[in-house]
Amino acid sequence: MENKPNIQMVRIDERLIHGQGQLWIKSLGVNLVICANDAVSTDDLQQTLMKTVLPKEINVRFWTVERTAEIIWKAAPHQTIFVLVSNPTDALRLAELGFPLDTINIGNIHSAPGKDKVSQFIYLGEEDKEGSLSVIGAVSPAGGDISEPVTQATLRIVKVFWRLDANLAYQRHFPAINWLESYSLYNSMDPWFAKNISEDWVPYKNRVMAILQDESALKEMVQLVGEDALSAPDRLKMEVARSVREDLLQQNAFMEEDTYTSLHKQFMLMKLILTFYDICLEALDKGANINKLIAMEVREPIGRFKYTAEDKVNERFKEIEAALAKEADDVAQEVDF
Repeated sequence: MENKPNIQMVRIDERLIHGQGQLWIKSLGVNLVICANDAVSTDDLQQTLMKTVLPKEINVRFWTVERTAEIIWKAAPHQTIFVLVSNPTDALRLAELGFPLDTINIGNIHSAPGKDKVSQFIYLGEEDKEGSLSVIGAVSPAGGDISEPVTQATLRIVKVFWRLDANLAYQRHFPAINWLESYSLYNSMDPWFAKNISEDWVPYKNRVMAILQDESALKEMVQLVGEDALSAPDRLKMEVARSVREDLLQQNAFMEEDTYTSLHKQFMLMKLILTFYDICLEALDKGANINKLIAMEVREPIGRFKYTAEDKVNERFKEIEAALAKEADDVAQEVDF
């Protein structure tokens, strides 16, 4: 893994490099200044003017925001770096491109039509005011008892709860987040998912959650009477729930394709699992054998779908969907009397 670059400060200043900038360079003790600005990166005149205010022993680079985020990881250990951007939007772009942005120093952002004054030298427009702040409170109650006062006090002020489960960790199921006890109250995101991912995102998510909840109740029954006592639809539901847990929720950090997964890919996998469920329910209604349905060969490619490269997700989905429909139809033809 690439070493984290030695960045002393990231500063927002509309003037970028200017006369007062020498004060920052001296106080920080840096030997490299990076000006991350798309316009200046191709403007020789501005570059020349900015270089005149820097001491000769200080190195300076004029790069685009994208190139800065890409090449910063190749910085040598002896390089101490001061990064300048001209506005909050460019700072946000750096962060979104993977730049190691921990803190930001805000300098002069001048007045302009449509901007509001927030301090003596800082004026922000509507495009500069968008952002988010995430606060994570970590509580480790004794014995995992979340009913104790500290945990309950935390739950009263947060809208998202992730219950880390030791049993899942022992089973090598990561992330080890208990899906039945964890929750999010940010339902206001549902319209965003419907618009940007699919209108079926929320209905599919709710169906998957219901299947996992039903599985929890069925497991208690299985412990009492055994799995063979379950009806065919309930056995199918248990298998689908296992597929949700192992194929959708469980991640493999050693596989590049599964370490980070786009929302689109997650949706397509969720759709694939539910398609398997619906097709098998139809086959059961036609008299198909449950053992043959859950033993179909197509289940292996469904399980390995999460390892599909992002650019081949749609193509692979269609292939598996077609194979699933054909194999399920073949099984349905073999009706048990």
